[in-house]
Amino acid sequence: MFEINDPLQVTMFPELATSTSLPSLTTQPEFDLALSNQIRICDLGAFVQLNISGIEKGYSLNINELGIPIDFFRLGDPFPVLNIHLFPQDVRRQLQNLVYGIKAYFNSDNSLSTAFGPFLYRNYFREWNTFLVNEKEVLRRTIKKMLGKRTYSRHFLNHFSQGYNLFKQAADITAPWKFSDHLTLAIIQEQRSELFSGNGALADLAPTDIHYPLKIMTVKTQHIPLKMVAYLKRIQIIAFFKTIHLEHLVDVTIESVDDIKLLIEKM
Repeated sequence: MFEINDPLQVTMFPELATSTSLPSLTTQPEFDLALSNQIRICDLGAFVQLNISGIEKGYSLNINELGIPIDFFRLGDPFPVLNIHLFPQDVRRQLQNLVYGIKAYFNSDNSLSTAFGPFLYRNYFREWNTFLVNEKEVLRRTIKKMLGKRTYSRHFLNHFSQGYNLFKQAADITAPWKFSDHLTLAIIQEQRSELFSGNGALADLAPTDIHYPLKIMTVKTQHIPLKMVAYLKRIQIIAFFKTIHLEHLVDVTIESVDDIKLLIEKM
């Protein structure tokens, strides 16, 4: 039988353990109290961790760190570090309001606000699950209606062009680069296919390559979908219940939600 000895865990079968120093369920009376408290917490509810990701997209561009020969540029001063968002501020604000709408589910009637996250009362579990399923669909449907295929594509090209045009505007005649006057998703997709078929990375790109600016921007934006369908698929709304480790439940008595509140304040 394979055995893993972890001093932070208790052993269920001490008579089979190779080490007598390991604590066990039968040799630690406080374990019963901690477990009883854990069960009582579960009777009352659970802490909820809510993760919403994939909505906010963007990239940062620091030309000063790319190792490009200084005589490739007309400007002598260091370039500002750009932080470019996929969507303009008004769209980001609308998207953030949608996220707040999901988080606003928790209130004083259905949960206890703590530093450990909202403690959702047990009798609201089913309602929360139904709400979350519905909100996932509402969020995707609202974003799809708000953006549309053409609007999303326009936002992508705009945010891509901000970095691309910085190279274009700053390049001196000594730079060997060629620039496109009309960037399209097809051009970017083709560049992605060429670069990532060979596991392209920033360190592999040579500043003397005539398409260096396009390749840099392609790598910088590789994590951002070119099409709205792919963007929607990457939006994740994940919620799971979490609880308190037994070591924090040894010297307390949990009888009510107020006891949980006091426990969190002490932790």
